[in-house]
Amino acid sequence: MSKKKGVPRWPQVFLLLAFTGIASSAAHGQAMLQFRPAAANFGNVEIGSSKTIQVTITNTGSKRTVVTRENLVGDMYTASGVTPPMSIAPGGKVVMSIKFEPTNAGSVPGSVVIGSGESVFGRDITTALINYSLSGTGVAAATLDATPINVAFGSVPVGTSISKSVQLMNYGTQSATIASARLSGAGFSTSGLTLPMKLAAGSRKTFTLKFAPTGTGTDSGTITLTSVFGGNQLTLNMIGTGIKPKGAGSPPPNGTGSPPPNGTGSPSSSGTGSPPPSGPGVSPEAHSVFLSWNPSTSSDIVGYNVYRATSSSTTYAILANSPLLNYTDETVQAGQTYTYVVTAVNSAGEESVHSGSVTAVIP
Repeated sequence: MSKKKGVPRWPQVFLLLAFTGIASSAAHGQAMLQFRPAAANFGNVEIGSSKTIQVTITNTGSKRTVVTRENLVGDMYTASGVTPPMSIAPGGKVVMSIKFEPTNAGSVPGSVVIGSGESVFGRDITTALINYSLSGTGVAAATLDATPINVAFGSVPVGTSISKSVQLMNYGTQSATIASARLSGAGFSTSGLTLPMKLAAGSRKTFTLKFAPTGTGTDSGTITLTSVFGGNQLTLNMIGTGIKPKGAGSPPPNGTGSPPPNGTGSPSSSGTGSPPPSGPGVSPEAHSVFLSWNPSTSSDIVGYNVYRATSSSTTYAILANSPLLNYTDETVQAGQTYTYVVTAVNSAGEESVHSGSVTAVIP
């Protein structure tokens, strides 16, 4: 310590303390800031929306205090209402507004650092720091799903193609914007997706997947839909088998007159439309069954589902989806008996009742 003649010079020491929720003036002990709520917990907030918490800052001490600084730490938060330097009288209050606006999913930590002090000879001196805690989690506002999620095209002759309708749905509470569609796999393509595409909450959109095999053998692929501002990424799986094309010469099936699918998309309704597969047509050498039917009378039909049951079973399994009015089943086995029905599918992905059935006996 140095001294000047007759006048001692004492070094000045200012003590800076950090608190959470409450700050007091350590040097003078007369000013204290209290925060309500003690921390800002925003909980789950949907991506693309926001939530605001009002924080009341009260000077519970007996001396005027000065908010000397305010620093926000953490992405996706904004704060307003406190503009340093700001003087707060004993018993006085200020309100700080903190907004959480997530742009990504996941937990987002943060804090607001408040400097508290007093004015000494016209100069603001910080005597305490308050680390006010912030927490929030961004959650997806939209939940995307598709029907079907796994698309099986069955056996398709090389040189031809089969299309299937897929219904895309948003089960969330906010809209989602589908920004891109990434397609993989030989022979697969899509139509009906104009991107970027906004899908409102609770809405549905139908698009088409197509398989045109480039050679014989089984091909698999995926289509991945990526959304922004709330939607989750959605991947659909595709599989199809390319087979050798068959030439003309197989005897066509003989017709029967069973009631057709109505084509209206109501699974439980009935009406007139396309007749059932017209009858068994077996090529003994090739072991195949050729099916054909007339078009549905409904105007919004996008394809037909072909179902097959084996022997005397009444449980039908989907065999193929055809945009055409015929289908050749190349997967039959010698010595088996097969029964076929057809349904009509509209642009919303809704399916009619089964047509009348036809039976083919494979020698």
